[in-house]
Amino acid sequence: MGIVSSVWGIVALLAMCIAFIPLLGILNWFVIPFSAIGVVLGFLALNGPGRSGARTGLVCSIVALILSFVRLSIGGGII
Repeated sequence: MGIVSSVWGIVALLAMCIAFIPLLGILNWFVIPFSAIGVVLGFLALNGPGRSGARTGLVCSIVALILSFVRLSIGGGII
């Protein structure tokens, strides 16, 4: 579960980086639920084996979630 969380968080970060390109801000509306699922997976994986992967996924997902919210508040998700 830790590896899944890690991969999910990295994919959320990559999608968030793509959403920072002008005129692709609407992608943030998809990154927010995707990274929220990554946060849940990270919390679930913290109790099992592979905790380092779980922490990596949790941190990446939280960063993607926060930056997506900031980007949406700035541009409204259109720009």
